[in-house]
Amino acid sequence: MQETGTSPATILQFRQEIEAQFRRHIREALDTALAEELAVALGSEPHQRTERRRGYRNGSVERTITTTPAGTRRVTVPRGRITAADGRTTEFHSQLLPRYARRTREIDEAILSCYLGGVNSRRIRTALKPLLGERHLSKSAVSRIVGRLKALFATWQGRDLSAPVIEVCRSPK
Repeated sequence: MQETGTSPATILQFRQEIEAQFRRHIREALDTALAEELAVALGSEPHQRTERRRGYRNGSVERTITTTPAGTRRVTVPRGRITAADGRTTEFHSQLLPRYARRTREIDEAILSCYLGGVNSRRIRTALKPLLGERHLSKSAVSRIVGRLKALFATWQGRDLSAPVIEVCRSPK
């Protein structure tokens, strides 16, 4: 017996609404964290005049970032100029969202896991579609990530083995 209002279409719509709210809250949390990071770097909140102020806000910029729980989303990254003790100013760079970062480490790890699992670089985009949603990574992004793995492997393969360090692990008595 099926209860009213619990059809598969209703359940699907409910899940989509929950996911949309979840994604919205992730974006709001990231925007808030970035604004707070700038406030700490500047030593003051927006429109606050204090002796501790070390610079000024300088607008914001929209960036697209791909994350595992939310897929591809646009975030607002605040900009600012930080004044050093000697009077020179530098541009604020977020530690939470480094410059030129367009995806999280988890996305890169998923791509590398697919590649190491035998999926060719052309099919990785299709394999990760459930994780990333409709807006998937470009072919060049996948190639760059796989290229970094190949470079790391080549470095590991060419390492010096003339003086290996062997540590002996002893179990506690």
